Amino acid sequence: MLVDKAINQISQHWSLSGANPTSTAGAPTYTVRISPKDDGGLLGAAELAWDANNGIPLRAAVYADNQSSPVLELQADDVSFNPVSASDVDVAPPSGARVVDMSSRQPQGGMDHQGGKPDQVQGVDAVQSKLDFKLVAPDALAGLPRQEVRLMQHENSAGALTTYGKGLGGVVVLQQKAGNGQDKQGSGGGGGNRERDLRLPQVNINGATGTELATALGTVVTFERNGISYTVAGSVPPQAAEQAARQLQ
Repeated sequence: MLVDKAINQISQHWSLSGANPTSTAGAPTYTVRISPKDDGGLLGAAELAWDANNGIPLRAAVYADNQSSPVLELQADDVSFNPVSASDVDVAPPSGARVVDMSSRQPQGGMDHQGGKPDQVQGVDAVQSKLDFKLVAPDALAGLPRQEVRLMQHENSAGALTTYGKGLGGVVVLQQKAGNGQDKQGSGGGGGNRERDLRLPQVNINGATGTELATALGTVVTFERNGISYTVAGSVPPQAAEQAARQLQ
């Protein structure tokens, strides 16, 4: 019944096809197609095909919205099934290797009162109190309402992750202190890493030179201003990501 429960939960937000008989790499397979019911951003659907007799996945594909051909696909072109010798999967650790029992490790930081999970610093004011730079988190971005602001920590550095909108059509913004090895151009600039700029298309964000990675499934825009690095990402077209970036004032 666990499978039925999982399918019912998935069906609340996703359209799930039946297991349709197909053929992959010359072997009989079943293929299931899943697509978002609501705003899926640029994601149209995903497909998974598995061997009809052995249950082994033989094909996975991702489709952009309104596209008949996959933008990502991994498919077996030849398949055979034979017994595997135990010696093929019995790997002995090298001499002197250090073995760590991860089950005995406890997460660092404070705990909440609901099962021992690490505390999360959330909310504009709470996150701002932990940062040594001004947090930029407007109530809305590119027409999407702000949903959550969360503190992000790595070693001795802290940043903020803000989400806008719901579902796959939302946008996330990561802001943190710029790296020590990057160029900065004062209050209006933001040259960033020049080697990176040469590899990715450049985009003007209110006078700051940023970079843009646009794909069929989403867009990532990065830029710097006043020593702060901003990353805007989402399953949205480049125009929407650029608009969101320019509203980070």
